[in-house]
Amino acid sequence: SHSYSTVGYSWVNCSRTGWGSGSDDGYATVSIGFNFPFYGNSYSTTHISTNGFLGFGSTASMTDYSPDAIPNTRNPDNIVAPLWTDLNPRRGGSVWYCRTNAYGQQALVVNWDNVPYYYNTGSNRFQAVLLANGEIRFNYDRVNSYRTYTTGVENQNGTIGTQVWR
Repeated sequence: SHSYSTVGYSWVNCSRTGWGSGSDDGYATVSIGFNFPFYGNSYSTTHISTNGFLGFGSTASMTDYSPDAIPNTRNPDNIVAPLWTDLNPRRGGSVWYCRTNAYGQQALVVNWDNVPYYYNTGSNRFQAVLLANGEIRFNYDRVNSYRTYTTGVENQNGTIGTQVWR
């Protein structure tokens, strides 16, 4: 089970390691760089969606641009969603990641960097930080509230989750 709390804003600056997607509704599978514990399982890779979420295990619906409430048994499941919505890096910005040390431990940092919504109505800059101890941090620099989005985490069956915002 996961809980959430508001912590001080602390953007993680790091050099781009990989990907840099400029496609709409795309995803990439990348190495986390450590074994990440999530809902009783351990993952060494994650799938990064251009639509503002990460997934583990199955790639079913990793291009989903229509956010559901969390928890929900519809795919995608097993997700970390800082801002699941219809984003479109093809219209600007990019999605990229880096491996670094943050908050005193190994981290995978995924950046959605100045990515607009599908209809190009303002850009969003935010990041998800996966820490080796299983902690997850969402950092937001700029979010346009034009579209519906979901923020939270959900287990592999979609039966347990913590929704922070919808």
